[in-house]
Amino acid sequence: MSLTPGTKLGPYQVVAAVGAGGMGEVYRAKDTRLGRDVAVKVVTAAFASDPERLRRFEQEARAVATLNHPNILSIYDLGTQDGISYIVTELLDGQPLRQRLQQGAIPQRKAIEYALGIANGLATAHEHGIVHRDLKPENLFINTNSDNQIKILDFGLAKVRAASASASDSAATFTPSMAEVGTSAGTVMGSVGYMSPEQVRGEKVDHRSDIFSFGAVLYEMLTGNRAFQRDTGAETMTAILKDDPPEMVAGSSSAMISPGLQRIVNHCLEKNPGERFQSARDLGFALQALSGSDVSGSKVPPVTSSSSRFRRALPWMAGLALLFAVGGWLRPRPSAEEMHFTVSLPVAARDIALSPNGRTLAFVAQDEKTGRSMLFVHAIGSQKIDQLAGTEGASYPFWSPDSKQIAFFTPGKLLRIAPDGGTARTVAPAQLGRGGTWGSAGYILFAPAPAGGLYKVRPEGGTPEQVTKVDSSREYTHRWPYFLPDGKHFIFFVPDLTVVGEGVGELYFGSVDSAEFRRVETADSNASYLPAGYILYARGNKLMVQPFDAKAGTTTGQPAMLTQNLQVVATVFRAELTAAANGTAMFSTGDSWQRSQLTWFDRNGKVTGVVGEPLYQNNPSISPGGDRIAVDAIDSSTFNTDVYVYDVQSGNPTRITFLPVEDTLPIWSHDGKYLYYSWISITNHLSRIPPNSGGTQEEVTAETNLGRIDPNSFSSDGTSLVYSFRKNANRASIWSLHLADRKAAPILEGNHDFFNGMISPDGHWLAYVSNESGRDEIYVTSYPGIQGKWQVSRDGGEEPRWRGDGKEIFFLNANTVMAVQMMLGEGVNVGVPQSLFSTQFREHISVSDQNSYDVSKDGQRFLVNRYVKPKQIPPMEIVLNFDPKQLK
Repeated sequence: MSLTPGTKLGPYQVVAAVGAGGMGEVYRAKDTRLGRDVAVKVVTAAFASDPERLRRFEQEARAVATLNHPNILSIYDLGTQDGISYIVTELLDGQPLRQRLQQGAIPQRKAIEYALGIANGLATAHEHGIVHRDLKPENLFINTNSDNQIKILDFGLAKVRAASASASDSAATFTPSMAEVGTSAGTVMGSVGYMSPEQVRGEKVDHRSDIFSFGAVLYEMLTGNRAFQRDTGAETMTAILKDDPPEMVAGSSSAMISPGLQRIVNHCLEKNPGERFQSARDLGFALQALSGSDVSGSKVPPVTSSSSRFRRALPWMAGLALLFAVGGWLRPRPSAEEMHFTVSLPVAARDIALSPNGRTLAFVAQDEKTGRSMLFVHAIGSQKIDQLAGTEGASYPFWSPDSKQIAFFTPGKLLRIAPDGGTARTVAPAQLGRGGTWGSAGYILFAPAPAGGLYKVRPEGGTPEQVTKVDSSREYTHRWPYFLPDGKHFIFFVPDLTVVGEGVGELYFGSVDSAEFRRVETADSNASYLPAGYILYARGNKLMVQPFDAKAGTTTGQPAMLTQNLQVVATVFRAELTAAANGTAMFSTGDSWQRSQLTWFDRNGKVTGVVGEPLYQNNPSISPGGDRIAVDAIDSSTFNTDVYVYDVQSGNPTRITFLPVEDTLPIWSHDGKYLYYSWISITNHLSRIPPNSGGTQEEVTAETNLGRIDPNSFSSDGTSLVYSFRKNANRASIWSLHLADRKAAPILEGNHDFFNGMISPDGHWLAYVSNESGRDEIYVTSYPGIQGKWQVSRDGGEEPRWRGDGKEIFFLNANTVMAVQMMLGEGVNVGVPQSLFSTQFREHISVSDQNSYDVSKDGQRFLVNRYVKPKQIPPMEIVLNFDPKQLK
């Protein structure tokens, strides 16, 4: 029955009739409680008189009401009054897609926009177990209230036919009625032209039936004609079962439909459900990717050559979406064409890791506000990047085999967290992790420290068990493990610290059940495994691809180069490469996040100048005279780290060390005549050199058993050097070296870490860092006789520095420079820490990255190694349908 204006159904007052549909009549109404306009659909008496049918209708309405997606009509309420059953939805203004199609084909870009909205809406519903089963232009609405946003109507409501159908029944039987099929010549009524082959045959259907219907709708939007249209309904159904749709020709004679868009439509319209896109999410990914390419012309977008391969530039969202589209269209087939894409992220990402299912990218980037390293995820197909709270200091994420958890490191811990956030849970202690992998057999294998072997632990936590041990006569570290498909065997990297440049280490093959391991291949970085039987790894800055037998743990052919501009962090032997279990490979080119600029700040945080140009540089140290600055910097062509000296006035750097080893952590001697620095081979050395080019290096001391020697500061008379020492993966301690006789002795050591010892200008006090409270804090004690202890920082602190008169200590709390007044005499009186300014320091990547800043003697100027966000972030590369056999 029809309702007159003013009629009330519950709190809804009818304003006017809007139209009628198969289920009943639709009215514009006012929600008298909330004061908003709504649509009220009154269910027909025939429908409402069937209790089972009405129950299913209400059940599915409630399920759809939980979806809350911008491309699905929102359901607000259900009700019954005086025998009238009704449903309340949002009110739309605009026109059905069918009405728009009566004007002809839709321009390709607008059609893609509509199609992407439909696909995203379908994806949300399918993921909640709801299948539409009647997708057609009549059930799609162009809503002018939301910038022409398209809405899916009658989702799971209009066509519930089988008694077994429910909101959770994704394989409900759909049997067309004769009214829908139609019998008159020249007329195809209802939904028959959009039904999937399995619907026509009366078979059970799942979400892939909606994808077929989607393809028919998209075909019509692009061409202005139906994909399957014959003189009768029966002939139309026969065409759906047996015929391909006519070749696609745009409605306008001045444009052709892009080949990429044609492939998407054809893939949706495969007769066999297994050959279509396997999810609407995958379909949306492909459309999102295509939306960033040239779809307006008559030919495929131009490509540029690189390393004998081809690639296509895409916006970052489009490229990422395409990368992870893992449905049948992008799943490698024997005849599938390999494709390379270039993608730019909006942030400088590092430590990239693809989930095994290929749907989510995890990576580390600096928080724009705090400058801290945080864990980020991008759920492919969404329009945003999500930062995971509670992951400050994150590094080197890796995924669980089911893609439901991300493990990652922070200083001191290995943790895991769900990709949608929540509480990060500790798995195991890890001093400073160097990679991990989560296997299908129920183990996490990880390198807990920069030195030493690999350990295994259950994902729920427990006591780690050592799996591999380093040979101290030639090895320093085992790192970057990667589980192979069986979840027990793995590959990992062992560097040769006597070599610099290309070929600095080896990949090895091992098992969690054995302490034995064997060599696989020469490499310079971590490796990833492709299920087609290949490993990816770096040699120099070249990305190599090599056939690999995962069961035997042996290479089966020669390596080939994929690119020669791979982003490699030479100081930790890690390349930015990752692979998903579906065979998609991803890697980063360029070097965007490694560069930093030496920048002068005043106490208020105002930038007062810069020194030199952005470089791969660390550990700035101001000379006693204030006229020179020492740093260690990486040559990107050779991967060698050397000590450089800047002239403050000119800003010109001069290289002063030249040996093929890693020279780091330069500090000035008391009189400025020497620079003392650390370098490492199999043994760790402390050497000194005059700060002029061509000076002769002189070794001061060496640790013969894999210990780290990091110079910190000099006594006021210049006779002693304080340095931090860490042996293997043991606790750090502070030592004093008497320079005249080269005798060293510990001054602070124990069950906690003690490091970064800074002697006061008068030589009577030592500021240092310790984690004895559970986090790094700054303390002061007497020197050289260690007596007493006073805490300086109150909420975490690192990198203490004395003012030239000893009346103030500066330190870092996260990315904030703090200052504390110090009153020294018989004892120590510590003031309240005060915040001076915050900035983005370059992240510490290697264990040799320890000093982020230095301070002028008067405490008025701060030299900060400041992170530089590049004007243009170098792209990431994606390989789909990877066919390494084509590499030369």
